[in-house]
Amino acid sequence: MQRPILTAVAVGLAGVLSCIDPYHPPAISGGVSYLVYDGSIQAGGHDTSWVTLTRTLQLGDANSPIAEPGARVWVEDESGNTFEFHPAQGQPGKYFLPPVRLNLEPAYRIHIRLASGKSYQSLWEHFRASPPIDSISYERKGRKGVQIYVNTHDPAHQSRFYKWNFTETWEYLTPVISKFEIVDSMIVPRKVEIHRCWKTATPTHINLFTTAALSGDVVYSHPVTYVTAESNKLLIKYNIQVRQQVLTREGYEYWSALAKNNETNGSVFDPFPSRLTGNIRSMDDPEERVFGYFAGGITQSIRRFVDVRLGILDDCDTTEVLQTHQLFDTFRYIVNQVPDMPDAYRVAAPYCIDCRLHGGTLVKPDYWPEHWK
Repeated sequence: MQRPILTAVAVGLAGVLSCIDPYHPPAISGGVSYLVYDGSIQAGGHDTSWVTLTRTLQLGDANSPIAEPGARVWVEDESGNTFEFHPAQGQPGKYFLPPVRLNLEPAYRIHIRLASGKSYQSLWEHFRASPPIDSISYERKGRKGVQIYVNTHDPAHQSRFYKWNFTETWEYLTPVISKFEIVDSMIVPRKVEIHRCWKTATPTHINLFTTAALSGDVVYSHPVTYVTAESNKLLIKYNIQVRQQVLTREGYEYWSALAKNNETNGSVFDPFPSRLTGNIRSMDDPEERVFGYFAGGITQSIRRFVDVRLGILDDCDTTEVLQTHQLFDTFRYIVNQVPDMPDAYRVAAPYCIDCRLHGGTLVKPDYWPEHWK
């Protein structure tokens, strides 16, 4: 998918709008690089707030966004109270605010001062509290996969504009178990099991819904994600944590417009990108564009396991046999000893044995059931 070109989008709220679309950092043309803000302020006192500062990419640039390290970032309320962010060690361009409980009555704005000396400031923004998530439900689509939904409602009819993201974690196995390893030039029983892992991902889809045109503030069976059987995420055990944020109307319009731009992608023949840049402004140059939208509030989250056993364990060749002296000169891992052949061992490619090579970790998450091996 090409990176999106930001084009002008009129967002009407006369009807109920729903959108799920991949989020990509803004890409522009013209050789100019602009600041990109990504973050949300957690006001509930339980979660750390994160802000990421990068620069825009040029159209067709396959590189990762350029980070903005060395910045000073702080949030201010209308009474003059300030809350300072700290740079994240080893993560250039990332800044965090430890958990703090913020009063939702005053408005807030964010200040950013780059290492270059340039300063930026958002408009005043009121934070909003999300109602609890009622439940996460899912529907199995035969042998093809599982559709996951979120359900929520606000009896006070004050939320109306919703945004969700999620984190998924799945347990997976490699098809071959290694019973031996080489330690200090000796073949010994393997002490640490390396065929069972857990992998976590946080997709960056823009997922929105509004009940502005409905009499009730109820969200029922809104799609969160579809997990395919062929991904093998569902083969052993799968967990999803959904986080729910309530936006202002202006924040909803910004994210809706950005999602629409991502959906259409744009092309080199489209008009030059519009002024869709959010609510953050340069204090040095009013004409400078800044991408991103400053917002915050009290979010809600809920976690659910999905245990449907869909997928197929990969197959690997374990027929290769090596003599003991050959084991010290191969990249392959030892599977087991060949019966009745004390000097012969079956071996397999590391990818078939070490689950960490598939991007996961051997450390089981704290919330994973203890009885689950």
